[in-house]
Amino acid sequence: KTACDGEMWEACTALGERVYGDADSEEPNFETLTMTAYGLVAKGCDGGHGYGCELKGDLLSDKAFSKYDQAKSYKAYYRSCDLGSSFGCYAAAMQQLDGDGIPADPAGGMKTLARSCEGGGSDECMALARIFQKGKYGIPANKDMSLTLFELTCAIDVDYCETAGDAAVELGDNEKAADRKSTRLNSSHHAHL
Repeated sequence: KTACDGEMWEACTALGERVYGDADSEEPNFETLTMTAYGLVAKGCDGGHGYGCELKGDLLSDKAFSKYDQAKSYKAYYRSCDLGSSFGCYAAAMQQLDGDGIPADPAGGMKTLARSCEGGGSDECMALARIFQKGKYGIPANKDMSLTLFELTCAIDVDYCETAGDAAVELGDNEKAADRKSTRLNSSHHAHL
């Protein structure tokens, strides 16, 4: 608490996260704990700590919390994205794509999701690849873009290589499919040696 009072924004976020982790929506003290957590993570966010903004977004999107507000959660997630949080970009992008609490903005959502992927988020790159694979949110399917993103996802996290290989088969690129599946198998084999 002293560190948070001394404007160590990371400490505010950490303390808020701990308090929120203790909050159970079934318990009578849920609102008190959640308000305390909110105040702490909001302080961290206001001080420029990206994870604090991410947690602020999480709290504001918790339907059990009296401050539930999807429009404000979007703003917190977007600020978190601006501060370098890959998950913050992802959460903001999904709200833009779905129109969850804000007007739907598929083009803006795709740009925000791309920022998340560029930040090295494998889950986020996979989400982007799947959108281009099937064509969603009014975004047309794009086989080449999808394959490129599946490849990137595999390069970031070898655990996604098998998924990338399966997608390549579905998209008709059997050569890439074989390469991706062997990459995953080889990495699993080396991990066990």
